[in-house]
Amino acid sequence: MENDDTNVDPVTAAFGVAAAVAVIFNTILTIAKELNPALLAWMKSVSWHHWTTHGFLVLGVFFIAGWLLSRKHMQIRGTLLAEILVGSVILGGLGIFVLYLYLYFY
Repeated sequence: MENDDTNVDPVTAAFGVAAAVAVIFNTILTIAKELNPALLAWMKSVSWHHWTTHGFLVLGVFFIAGWLLSRKHMQIRGTLLAEILVGSVILGGLGIFVLYLYLYFY
């Protein structure tokens, strides 16, 4: 079987990388609000639940990053884009896992 690893469409590349950015932002925001009661209280005051505010912020980061990156006409291979996405999800999961280990033991 021939390896046909070609570049993905520039908009696909942009929003794929934006998804990875949003995953990392989601992790950082989760950690920040768990460790900072003032941030959590602010997020609760913005909408009816802090997770609603959290979701809107993550979506905002995704769409803004995707829009900005799409203007760059990125060239990226499909396998590299997949690796970036999988890597961001693994890092995000590890970050939240370490957070809850910390909160459990300290």
